[in-house]
Amino acid sequence: MLPPGLPEHSIGWDVLEWGSTYLAQPDGDYTGEQWVYSDEQALFIVWFYAVDSNGKFIYRKAVLERPKGWGKSPLLAAICCTEFMGPVKFDGWDANGRPVGKPAPTPLVQIAAISDSQAENTYSLCREMMLQGEIMEEYPQLDIMLAKSVYPGNRKLEKVTASPRGREGNRATFVVMDETHLWLPAEQGPQLHEALARNLTKMGGRYIETTNAPVPGENSVAERTHDAYEKMRSGEAEDIGLLFDTREVEIDDIFDKEKAWPALKYVYGDALDDENGWVKIEDVWAAIVDPQYSEALKRRFWFNQRIRPPSAWLNYQGWMGCRDLGLKSNSKRKEKIALGFKGSIKGACSLVAYRLEDGALFNCGTWDE
Repeated sequence: MLPPGLPEHSIGWDVLEWGSTYLAQPDGDYTGEQWVYSDEQALFIVWFYAVDSNGKFIYRKAVLERPKGWGKSPLLAAICCTEFMGPVKFDGWDANGRPVGKPAPTPLVQIAAISDSQAENTYSLCREMMLQGEIMEEYPQLDIMLAKSVYPGNRKLEKVTASPRGREGNRATFVVMDETHLWLPAEQGPQLHEALARNLTKMGGRYIETTNAPVPGENSVAERTHDAYEKMRSGEAEDIGLLFDTREVEIDDIFDKEKAWPALKYVYGDALDDENGWVKIEDVWAAIVDPQYSEALKRRFWFNQRIRPPSAWLNYQGWMGCRDLGLKSNSKRKEKIALGFKGSIKGACSLVAYRLEDGALFNCGTWDE
């Protein structure tokens, strides 16, 4: 949850005003009309852009963990557009003691994801927000292309999905790390996250992760960030300037309508508002009672619960616990084994043997491109 109330100082108010002035609704029934933030979205922005009495940002990074359809992608698209052209840097105090924002001098804004199609989900919203908004009138030299947008003065907004090595050294000022519950070790997700974070550190930049509730034990970036947040909150680790915006709910029977609907309304908040919401609870309910999908999946995506699928064989910690450098196969006698193969067009492929007698695991071979 966000901190209670409002921060004492924030340039988020300038961010909200700029976005509402220059951006347009990218899709849906109100396509092309003035962009409007919901109350929850606005509160997130005000806290993310909170500054201390010296004008320094309080938060270095943030996580937006909400259920499917809450509006993470449109909100982050609006923030990316503002980081690209709007008042996102501290520029002193006005006569009333209120912090004032100014545009970043040479912003490099990146939308990062594991796949191009995922990055395109957010960048396409940026593209439409700007193409249909007042920003095109105010900044006629703005060039909006399929994969990036540029403006004179070395301003750039782009989507990126390259390998961690390909990201190393970029001078990014702001990054959206999209759907980090999908950033798994097998996809080099943690390495990509670390490379992007290092680039931001040297530029004094910041980032926001978006995610659904991660699967416990997969060792995804989202899970690692959540674990770091819990350590920070418990006092086990130092405050690292992490803003964590989530809504968690406990419910024993998700198929009990009298229990499920209030839980959904709490988790979805503004998105399920009777007057101004954009998600219909009847549609979510239809997905929940659909027998085709597992209960664990429904709890994760609709109730924002961190649930491990019941069919999962080993989580990451269990897998690492299998490591035994002294383990050998007895090739002189016949052993019954099962083989597991993980293939990839790009990246590593591995063949693993599972000995049925005692559950011992052997790596038969790994091939990297």
